[in-house]
Amino acid sequence: MEYNIPIEIFSTADSGCHLFIKANFSNKENGLLIIDTGANKTVFDKNLLANYTQSKEKINEEISSGINASIENSYRAKLDSIKIGGFELVNYEIILISLKHLNNIYEKIAKKKIWGLLGGDFLLHYEANINYKTKILTLEK
Repeated sequence: MEYNIPIEIFSTADSGCHLFIKANFSNKENGLLIIDTGANKTVFDKNLLANYTQSKEKINEEISSGINASIENSYRAKLDSIKIGGFELVNYEIILISLKHLNNIYEKIAKKKIWGLLGGDFLLHYEANINYKTKILTLEK
């Protein structure tokens, strides 16, 4: 099944852009995700999602992120549910890290709080297609 999700494109002063999509967590709270085609892993903020996850387990190996950093103190957990438009995942296994540094930046440049980064693993698995002209992310499930 194909799902079309609206994208918000935020242009930066240096002619760059960031892609945001809205998500709902456990049918309770809405938040923004960045579509990060340069990140190899999808990660979520451990502070914002603390109440919506279960079975947290510390990950011993370091993971890298699309923000050119090595991430320590990461956790594997199950997210009760996440809805992105009509696309929904239940008991979805995720990686939790602190996105405090990222949120400090985005608060200044875009007045936005980031709940997670959708990385290459997610985008590949759900056959993502980003259409910049129509501002639509298409996912297949």
